[in-house]
Amino acid sequence: MAGFVKGSPIRHFDQTLFINDKNVPGVQSFQTNFEVPVSNLNHLGASNSIYVKSGPKVSSASISTLFLGQDLFLPYTGSSSFNLYVLNNENEFGDNYILNSCYLNSYRHSYSLNEYPNINVGITSYGAAGKLPFLNFTAQDLLDLISINASEPTGIFKAIHVGCLEELNFIGDSQLTSYEIGITVNRNSRYKIGKANPTISTAYPISITVGLSFDASQFSYKKTDDYPANENKQNINIVLKNTEGQEIKSYSFSDMIFTSQSYSLAANDVVKVNLAYRKDIYE
Repeated sequence: MAGFVKGSPIRHFDQTLFINDKNVPGVQSFQTNFEVPVSNLNHLGASNSIYVKSGPKVSSASISTLFLGQDLFLPYTGSSSFNLYVLNNENEFGDNYILNSCYLNSYRHSYSLNEYPNINVGITSYGAAGKLPFLNFTAQDLLDLISINASEPTGIFKAIHVGCLEELNFIGDSQLTSYEIGITVNRNSRYKIGKANPTISTAYPISITVGLSFDASQFSYKKTDDYPANENKQNINIVLKNTEGQEIKSYSFSDMIFTSQSYSLAANDVVKVNLAYRKDIYE
């Protein structure tokens, strides 16, 4: 019977997530998986199958974080790649989980009343992944890990005050109760004989969506007859502030196209409205 090595489980506070050499604050969950694409090859005269590689090796990952004053994922909604490190020991380079050549596929930043701003992303890694031995490190891996090892602890991150979300002028006196920003980036991977890793390019357009929910008050409602003859475009600027009222992050989108409106009311409640906007970015 196979034996098992006894030991303590790895605790969540022993793990730290980094994008390149930057510590990702407020991580709530991290999940990654990969599959090994193999197929069996049969031929005359052989009683056993031979297993051969039948496709590219890619890994996927999903990350959920609280927004604590830094958004390290937003810069990668374009064409840039990055490395991910889940560090159990910053001094022992081989004791950590690594995903190389990562590209962001989906980005979602949301906030709802009585909750906390959060960010969720989906990622694909086209390079090596797993607990890699030292000899498998790339030059960038070594630079990142050396920088992480030499850096000081990040310290306390800035908290967002729930009342410090800047009002949106075009909803008037209505009370914003939630918002959601979504960015979808598709990728093309091209392989060639003799090269294990593909060339990655962005498949334009990049789709941006913004959803707003609010308790309506003196709001100018949209009408179906207004479209498509009168295309409605809106500039949307969402500003997050700390508890002292200082701006720490803004999300600005110009010429967002209105796509949908929902209107609801119920006994003993106020009128609630949801608006959705979209914009496609081309190269």
